[in-house]
Amino acid sequence: MGTNRLSVNLSTLFTEAPLAQRFGLASASGFACVEMQYPYELPAHEVKQRLDNFHQTVALVNAPLGSEPQRRGLAAVIGQREAFRSAFLHGLEYANTLNCGLLHVLSGVVDLVDHDAAQAIWLDNMVWAAGEAGSAGVTTVVEALNPVDVPGYFIRSLAHAASLIEQVESPYLKLLFDTYHCAMSGADCAAELSRWIPRVGHVQIADCPGRAEPGTGAIDWARLFDQLHQSGYCGAIGLEFRNQQSVPRCFDAVNHFVDHSRLRVGASS
Repeated sequence: MGTNRLSVNLSTLFTEAPLAQRFGLASASGFACVEMQYPYELPAHEVKQRLDNFHQTVALVNAPLGSEPQRRGLAAVIGQREAFRSAFLHGLEYANTLNCGLLHVLSGVVDLVDHDAAQAIWLDNMVWAAGEAGSAGVTTVVEALNPVDVPGYFIRSLAHAASLIEQVESPYLKLLFDTYHCAMSGADCAAELSRWIPRVGHVQIADCPGRAEPGTGAIDWARLFDQLHQSGYCGAIGLEFRNQQSVPRCFDAVNHFVDHSRLRVGASS
């Protein structure tokens, strides 16, 4: 796992401080790679300046959710084609400015009776989005959200996500593998990672239940990291959890489950 990088999610960690200050806090904890869900409270050039100040890179940002964030995205929402495309292009502008290679698109909550129509809309939107992103050298990623936390979310499972990605047929559309959502859906994270790794463009980790740091829930982290190592995955690993312990201790908890000689979190390096 030597070429992997741990990426601290500034939307879920260091939340005691405003976003503008979290870059420095991440740097002080040893992180040279960050990711963000929604950086849009700050102008893109301001985010870039903070990254440059602390010699950091960005692994991933989410595209904006639009005017109804409670819908958890727009890609599959009927009647929101123009809103989706406007939000996507805004996210792509940030990704370009920040030299960020991954843009996460959320698909939205849809009514079950409209699922076939929503799927047709999603495919049309994502063929377009993958083309726009690819032209800019950016890869779009999508994920399955668990039905407990987000009932009605369009992408219902990792298998559904993989099927959709296959239909788009673009090298610029990949899978975001999130351990928390995987486990909350009742699946075995290591087995699912092994099954879908050819499609995976990004990995995010959090324990389950609770979405806190590894070691606070029921996921078998030693097995998961072993599977990740064997897979040859070379992307970033996003720390998208909400810490239960103090920040240094929660990073130590991550280190407990990874190969210390190849991959470490900065806080204890």
